[in-house]
Amino acid sequence: MDKRWRTKVGTVLLTAAAALSIVGYQAAQGQPVQGATTTSSATGVKQPAASGQVTTTKTDKGYDMQNNLFKVSVGQYGEISGLYLANDAFKTNYVMNETDNPKQATPGHEWVGELMFRTKPSGAKDWQKEYTNKSGDVRKVSLDGNRVVVTYTKSGTAGGIKSMTVTETYALVGDNLQWSIKVQNTTANTLTIGDMGLPLPFREYWTYPPKEGESPSQTAYEGSTLFHSFVGQDASYIYVNRPSGVGNYLVMTPDQKSGAGFEYQDHWIDGTNGRTADEKNWCMDQGDWANGLNVFYIHSAAIKNQNEGYLPNTALTLKAGESKTYTFNFNAAEDKKSGQSTAIADQDHLKYDKSVAATLYQKKIMDAVSVPSMVLTKNDQGVATGKNVSAHVGG
Repeated sequence: MDKRWRTKVGTVLLTAAAALSIVGYQAAQGQPVQGATTTSSATGVKQPAASGQVTTTKTDKGYDMQNNLFKVSVGQYGEISGLYLANDAFKTNYVMNETDNPKQATPGHEWVGELMFRTKPSGAKDWQKEYTNKSGDVRKVSLDGNRVVVTYTKSGTAGGIKSMTVTETYALVGDNLQWSIKVQNTTANTLTIGDMGLPLPFREYWTYPPKEGESPSQTAYEGSTLFHSFVGQDASYIYVNRPSGVGNYLVMTPDQKSGAGFEYQDHWIDGTNGRTADEKNWCMDQGDWANGLNVFYIHSAAIKNQNEGYLPNTALTLKAGESKTYTFNFNAAEDKKSGQSTAIADQDHLKYDKSVAATLYQKKIMDAVSVPSMVLTKNDQGVATGKNVSAHVGG
């Protein structure tokens, strides 16, 4: 869940009944959803068509991949610099990049696709940082068929990738934009990866110059995004939409078979948690970025000392030469009957929420919605009298 709204929850005691709606199951089965209507189709939700042919193009900084669902740009840092949904109402880029966000183009940049590790070789006492943004001396961005592959190994730069080979692969597979991360121990001894963090700066940025003929608020509502997250191990998910609520949603889920998932989230605030000077503009309310960076962790045994988590913290231990691959998928949660709608009415009946729920269900992730009922006072039998509630206290 988004850290700004997250509270540490142990056991929650409700004094009234709450209705739990397993929305993903209902949407996928065509059952009625609270506040929504179904259609005559089997699912009630239009799902994306098969992805079709993938085309790739070499650019001055990297590669573009495209099919009938996505257009994806991979830049010089091995990052996803462009992530667009096909048939999108406003052609929104769902991620930040150095062209659109120049104040974030610092040496401490952490774009989508860059990775943050803390490792401990066998016998070492302290964790050491190994960041891909410090590994430009060994970074290789290449094309393997229709897949873009980014590799790092044996960096000579302080804070770079030294004790392992990291391979990232971006591919358009079926209805998915698939992001795989492989780590392989290249030392002669056991290696422990305490932290494995994925910075995810979606386009939640409000100070873009207005487009021609638009007000600043219109540009923000149509060109920026909001992300919503749930950190729950292999049931984690993130979805991203425009502030206006119009148009398709982007959904990120773990490939559970790979063991992927999130167990910890770190929200960057200036002056805390060891932030460096070149990371300042990536912190909340710095560099015109109100939200600041959120980093999601697959493993969090090193960062757990910040005491901001609510799940068990794990580490990955690899023997010499051993490797592990984690995979995440991005999907377009789509519900467009025809053409491109740009009206607020496009949100009628929560149809995009239904599409997100159906996507989560297909990924075998439960999406539960709690609907509060009446709150009854102690010893009240639930009789509706219309009298002042104070008359029932102590019943």
